[in-house]
Amino acid sequence: MKTYNYTIKRQYIAENSSDYIPAINRPNAIADYIRDNIEEFYQSDQEHFYIFCLDTKNRLKGFSLITQGLLDRSHVHPREVFKPAIISSASKIIIAHNHPSGAVESSKQDRDCTENLIESGKILGIPVVDSLIVGESHGAFVWASLRQNQEVEFNLKA
Repeated sequence: MKTYNYTIKRQYIAENSSDYIPAINRPNAIADYIRDNIEEFYQSDQEHFYIFCLDTKNRLKGFSLITQGLLDRSHVHPREVFKPAIISSASKIIIAHNHPSGAVESSKQDRDCTENLIESGKILGIPVVDSLIVGESHGAFVWASLRQNQEVEFNLKA
């Protein structure tokens, strides 16, 4: 049997920590986390796709780089996206990718990928609660939330 070693980064997160971990309950909360902690993500000249794993109280359990792609696209598969969520016993996830161009408008491919992952999450019982696109434009961090912009139906009702 093959053993897989999958790294889920827990930068300020300790397993049994009593430290206050703020809830990620608004799109700007995860965008702020990305801006403040993962600069190489939004400043890259290649697309990167990340998953952010949340617990039942919407606190960040960890995050993981799923794929690093080309200048204008990154291939993702539900199996790879949900692996860190399953390993970390995440209650829900947020997905995010960057647009190296700095333009954070979603494409049809972005929306289709998000919808595919939402459906996969329903089957696994790990809902995708948002999908962010991040970038850097004129030296400033920019982002967009597909949920906030109502570009995709997340249907989070139980």
